Formats: sequence, C-alpha cells, structure tokens
Amino acid sequence: MIYRDKIIQHLVSQELISILYDPGFKPHLWVREQKGSDAKVDLVMQHGRYIIPIEIKSGEKGTHWSLHQFLNIRPPDL
Repeated sequence: MIYRDKIIQHLVSQELISILYDPGFKPHLWVREQKGSDAKVDLVMQHGRYIIPIEIKSGEKGTHWSLHQFLNIRPPDL
C-alpha cells in the first residue's frame, strides 16, 4: 500500500509512452516553485500547441489541489 501511488503513476506514464509512438517522448512533471508549497502535477504533456496536465490518483478519494494551482497559473486552451 505504501508504493501504490508511485506504481500507478509509473504504469500510466509507461502506457502513454507505449501508445504515443514518439521515441523522443519523456514524461515531465510540474512543481510549483514557491516557498512552502508542495504543489505538483504528476504528468505534463504537450500535444501540438496544447499543454495537458494529468493528475494521477490511485484511490477513490483525493484532492486535485495541485491541478487547480497549475490551471490558475496556466489556464487551459481546451
């Protein structure tokens, strides 16, 4: 149970790598650079001119606070 979040993040990243057919694709994450902040979006992808944040959760409950922080800084194009 301790590693559940890390395992599911790894599985989602590997699945995206396998379906994108892009040998240059490397998963990226976003960390808010503000003192005392631990906001982090698990995966950030670029699709054409769009930046797509992906928050990965392994359980039924969870907050998307980090995703909302990202969207406040970089409003979505889609």
